[in-house]
Amino acid sequence: MKINNFFKNFSLTIVSNMLNLIISSLVILLIPKLIGVYEYGLWQLFIFYSSYVGLLHLGWIDGIYLRYGGVHFSKLNKSNFKGQFVAFLVSQISIAVLVSLIFFNYAKGDMKYILYSVSSTIVITNTKTFFQFILQMTNKIKEYSVSNISGSFVYAVLVVLAVANDVKDYKPFIISYIVSQFVGLSFSIFFCRRLIINSSFFRVDIKEIFLNISVGCKLVLSNISSLLIVGVIRFGIQKGWDVETFGKISLTLSISNLLMVFIGAISLVLFPVLRRINKDMTKYAYNAIRDLLMPAVFISMFLYFPINYIIPSWLPAYRESLKYLAILFPMIVYQAKFEILSNTFFKVLRMERQLLTVNILTLVFSLIFTTISVYVLHNLNMTMCVIVIVMAIRSTIAELYMRSSLNISFSYEIIIESILILLFIFITLYLPMIFSFPTYLFAVLIYLKIKKNDIFDAIRNIKTI
Repeated sequence: MKINNFFKNFSLTIVSNMLNLIISSLVILLIPKLIGVYEYGLWQLFIFYSSYVGLLHLGWIDGIYLRYGGVHFSKLNKSNFKGQFVAFLVSQISIAVLVSLIFFNYAKGDMKYILYSVSSTIVITNTKTFFQFILQMTNKIKEYSVSNISGSFVYAVLVVLAVANDVKDYKPFIISYIVSQFVGLSFSIFFCRRLIINSSFFRVDIKEIFLNISVGCKLVLSNISSLLIVGVIRFGIQKGWDVETFGKISLTLSISNLLMVFIGAISLVLFPVLRRINKDMTKYAYNAIRDLLMPAVFISMFLYFPINYIIPSWLPAYRESLKYLAILFPMIVYQAKFEILSNTFFKVLRMERQLLTVNILTLVFSLIFTTISVYVLHNLNMTMCVIVIVMAIRSTIAELYMRSSLNISFSYEIIIESILILLFIFITLYLPMIFSFPTYLFAVLIYLKIKKNDIFDAIRNIKTI
């Protein structure tokens, strides 16, 4: 692994994601402060539904990403990719029109506005993803970071302007989101312009399109099931309770997921790098990355304490729901393990079918547990616990599967990490911060002492991969 290149790209991505983190924090803190709980719930419904529009390209983009991951940008066939873009754009416009017609007949009131807005993001968001995947797979991380930052910056400016004008309606925030997506798309097109603008000739290769979809369909099905693992729980909350409760829980989930921007940064940089290394070294890369990742994640969980102290005072209307932070915050441990140690390596090793199996199996658990907690017991506390339980199930199954594939023996670290997570949940729920903080600090110091040699070995080993 070219360690200098890796850290250069990683640093760029961290800067990009740090800015995104600041902007996301700004949005999370300002919007619920400005608009009512009901209005915030409607805005969160838009964000929730918008997260699924990426499934409407049917795996087309994922197929391109998997087949061409690691290829240098200059080696891409300009005629082929321009043809792919034209066909892709036509397909997304057609789908957006069809979805709008369906919503016209069935949606009413605020839901009609929300769903129309979601349909408008189909073309913009998926086309942006098309170009950003090209930037990612060719390791053009600087350009990807700029396109990401540009959209986020515009979003932040528009949100601040709305705040300055004391906007109380959710609709301007939806418009701000759509505009920011369009800005990100514009920058992405600019960086990929040599593929589509400067190429006068292009051809739409139907065989190539179907090949990309056939390769990517397993991954998009996996992504659908992955999104639905938590999605069915959120749908359950929406149906089992009211819009206000949905908004409050969504805020807690948003806060819990803030650290995932850094997890995404690592995963983003790793994929093209790992695709270029000798496959025999994959096992050693996996072990080294794991030994560096897990201590970092457990240390990052200390952020819970200042967040739990500040946010309830800033957003008193959400104080009751913010108690669930203690349960949901450890979710980042399981998400980090899955996204970096499983999801990335499954893609690198072209094990899309196995990844799909893991996600579908976990989705089944999620459906069963959600049905019991929402519709049978109607217990919101249990429903929150279900989110962490299904994340733990998916992470553990995927890790055991990957260890078996790479011929890595079972490690009791999985048990130690689970004990540390359970300890965190227990002490943050039942002990005041004056006791819970030093208790967790003591536990993490013991964990770091146990992992000390592994961490130093991982630093040395990753330089030789």
